[in-house]
Amino acid sequence: TASGLFADAPLNTDNHPLIEYLAPQTHRQVEAGDRRFLVGHDREQLYAHLRQATPPEADPYLAQLTPAQLAYVQAGHSYSRFAQLNHARLVDAAEPFWLDFEALSPPGTRTALSPARYLLP
Repeated sequence: TASGLFADAPLNTDNHPLIEYLAPQTHRQVEAGDRRFLVGHDREQLYAHLRQATPPEADPYLAQLTPAQLAYVQAGHSYSRFAQLNHARLVDAAEPFWLDFEALSPPGTRTALSPARYLLP
């Protein structure tokens, strides 16, 4: 990858779907306490390392996006961080990420994420 963070990792492709083959084994290892899924704070640390190693504007794929589209990438990062902090009940720390998400997202995104959307006609 462009970041180099996964240089030693096995390659997963359509012709060699390693992740799919290993998923049942990995799940059992997690259930047994031998492995952990990458979630929460650890996931956010990985995302931060990826952004630092390859910023979106320098990423070979994302560099093709317009400035507005790159803002959506940042909105996604902000929402992910908000969700992690909010889940950890760190509401005050989460709020700036929510505000960033709202500012960078297309109109109507907040409504689309609201659980109330199921109650409204």
